Amino acid sequence: MKENLPQLTDCLLALDNNIATLTFNRHDVRNALTSTAIADDIVTTVEWVNKTATVAVLIITGDGSAFSSGEILKIWLNVVVILLVMYKNLKLVIVKEYSAFH
Repeated sequence: MKENLPQLTDCLLALDNNIATLTFNRHDVRNALTSTAIADDIVTTVEWVNKTATVAVLIITGDGSAFSSGEILKIWLNVVVILLVMYKNLKLVIVKEYSAFH
């Protein structure tokens, strides 16, 4: 059964079997969370993942030369991981290029 993906503004979401991949897609502003809809897209994706039984893994990555810019990203990603593990009980959340900003 194919899951309906949510409509996102500044991110891309793909589902391959039980692996969801969220890609920040505002490389023109180094995928900044401020002044873009990326933060809203993260919330929308977390809500969708929590409602979608078939998703076991969420990969978060960024398009372009930077995963994301800005100190607020560290806080957001910690919240995302906590919410997904608490409510979805995901086995794995992968953040590609996490080391690039901490």
